[in-house]
Amino acid sequence: MFGQRNFEKAVETIFNNIEPTWQQEFRFANPFNDTDLAENSLTIALPGFSKKDIKIDVDGDLLVISSEVEAAQETKFKKSFKRSFRLIKDIDVDTIKATMENGILSITFDKKNVTKEIKIS
Repeated sequence: MFGQRNFEKAVETIFNNIEPTWQQEFRFANPFNDTDLAENSLTIALPGFSKKDIKIDVDGDLLVISSEVEAAQETKFKKSFKRSFRLIKDIDVDTIKATMENGILSITFDKKNVTKEIKIS
């Protein structure tokens, strides 16, 4: 039989392994976004946002997508956020393009030509 002491020990073990949410490090600031990463594109669902609300920067090897929303303008889906995506080194930063349509942010990019034929002289 599962005694009182065993039950207390099981509950204590469960709750000792739970990290309080205020101490957790979240990978993304806005949990409402849906992201799809393909070989040469990134698609993010941003319901309630328009293209003027979104800021996209390249900072070193990071693609940073963010938006600042005033507290009075926040809704269930529209909140301030900042998301970073690490760029692989063969991405050609000059080819990154973004479009926003019907709450869907689409970012496309090309890879640098990393193959090269070397002729023997």
